[in-house]
Amino acid sequence: MHKMGLEGTRAPITPQCCADDCSNGGVSGHATAATLPSDAASAVFLIQKMDCPTEERLIRDRLEGMAGVETLSFNLLQRELTIAHRLPSIAPLVSVLTALDMEPAVKSDSLGSVSGPTDR
Repeated sequence: MHKMGLEGTRAPITPQCCADDCSNGGVSGHATAATLPSDAASAVFLIQKMDCPTEERLIRDRLEGMAGVETLSFNLLQRELTIAHRLPSIAPLVSVLTALDMEPAVKSDSLGSVSGPTDR
C-alpha cells in the first residue's frame, strides 16, 4: 500500500506492527539471561519472521500458559526467543512455533535434543 506524499510522490506505508519505535532496543520480555531459573532447561530459537511486537504477542499468547514453560525472553533485533522450560524435549515448543508459521531454527538447546522440523 502507498499514500500520496506532499509533492504527489508515493511513499510506502509501513505496517503498523513494525512502525512503532522500540525504546527498549528491541529487547522485551520479563526474563533475561541472568533471571532464567537455574534448574530449568533452556532453548534459544532464531525466528526470522519475528521482528515486531505483533509477532511477539502472538508467540507469547500461545506459550505463556503452556504447561512446562517457565519464562520467555524476546530479542526482536536479533530475532531470538529464549525459553526456560521444564519439558522433556523441545518438540512441543517447535510444534507451537511451527504452527504459528514462525519457522523456528534452534540456536541452542540445553537438553541437546531437537525434535521436529527446525530449519527450512
